[in-house]
Amino acid sequence: PMVLLDLPVSRDYFQSVAAKAGVRPKISHRTTNYETVRSMVAAGYGWSLLNQRPAHDGTYGGSRVVCLPLADQLPALPVVLAKLRGVRLTGRAQAFAATCRETLRA
Repeated sequence: PMVLLDLPVSRDYFQSVAAKAGVRPKISHRTTNYETVRSMVAAGYGWSLLNQRPAHDGTYGGSRVVCLPLADQLPALPVVLAKLRGVRLTGRAQAFAATCRETLRA
């Protein structure tokens, strides 16, 4: 069974990745919380696809997950940085935006 990160864009992306591999997963649990997905998988409730990996394999519940990279090349999710028109960014926000641009350019 699959534990699905059930967010609007992520949900469709993960289901399309499975479909591309010819898999129609049986979704047993849905949650909008990334860490809840990891904790449920670590507790044995199923498997999942996630598009980011923390620096550690431990969950908040104290269990561990095993991360396996996918072999196929897959399309990436879009990354968007937005701000309100007419609002001046703080120095920190400007630095964050610059770091995002630099990192994503690499």
